[in-house]
Amino acid sequence: MKAIWFENGTAAWKELPLPVRKPGESLLQLRVAGICNTDLELLKGYMGFAGVPGHEFVAKVIESDTPELVGQRVVGEINIPCGQCRMCQSGLSNHCLTREVLGISGRPGCFAEFFTLPDANLHPLTGKVRDYDAVLVEPLAAALRVVHQGKLEDPVLVVGDGRLGLLVAFALRHSGIRTFLQGHHAKHLEFAKKAGVLRDPGGRYRTVIDCTGSPDALDEILHRVEPTGTIVIKSTFAENPTLNVSKIVVDEITVRGSRCGPFPEAIEWLEHRETRDMLAAMRHEEFPFEETLEALERASQRGVRKVLIDNLG
Repeated sequence: MKAIWFENGTAAWKELPLPVRKPGESLLQLRVAGICNTDLELLKGYMGFAGVPGHEFVAKVIESDTPELVGQRVVGEINIPCGQCRMCQSGLSNHCLTREVLGISGRPGCFAEFFTLPDANLHPLTGKVRDYDAVLVEPLAAALRVVHQGKLEDPVLVVGDGRLGLLVAFALRHSGIRTFLQGHHAKHLEFAKKAGVLRDPGGRYRTVIDCTGSPDALDEILHRVEPTGTIVIKSTFAENPTLNVSKIVVDEITVRGSRCGPFPEAIEWLEHRETRDMLAAMRHEEFPFEETLEALERASQRGVRKVLIDNLG
């Protein structure tokens, strides 16, 4: 099969054997994939990654030990836990200490014609859910994770109006949280305004959420949060950012990481027209699977929203 391979800062096509599924896993055929900022950071060297990237997808189940899954369109959760360790037994399997992560750590990703995932990770889609919407279930779930981690004090500022920032701001606003957005792209800010997200007027906030994808932005973010406030970091970086720890101590600021979120809820959100309209506004361009290298180049350009890889043809 054909797949994209990242290694030593380069992306290239590679011919690989068809993956062999383990018991309890499904063989999946890619339909649509999304390019995430984490994919671009992996290409830059994040986590020393080498292999097949990609973790946002809609796929068709080709083989499975679960007969009712075969032939269905699915999305899938990206963490493959051991199921036995203390974190798994505590209901925190996304933080399993020996987990594999699709397209990120230990498990080849979806930028390939075929790939595998455990049946337990898969969520079938109904006929009315479109592939181009469902491919964004994973990042939408990650945005919803911010809402579920704990009460966020109003007002909330989202810093960064790129792909993730728009989704996080949308998820917050439609969860009833007064949300402001700081960014540099007039078109993106206009999308957010239509969804009820306000433009940042300046000043400090009780909660500031980093969606910049830039390690250099964290120092500025420290100056946007009130003393005793909270910073939520959604970005992943190839570089290690510098952070003014003294200011965190003196201002008694809480810093929280935020990662993967609830797939079933994200899928339910697709039933609402305002969600589908927002996702449609986020999509920037689609490339055929054969042009995945060009799609990666496009996604890396400043101001570009979500780029999709289409393997439907």
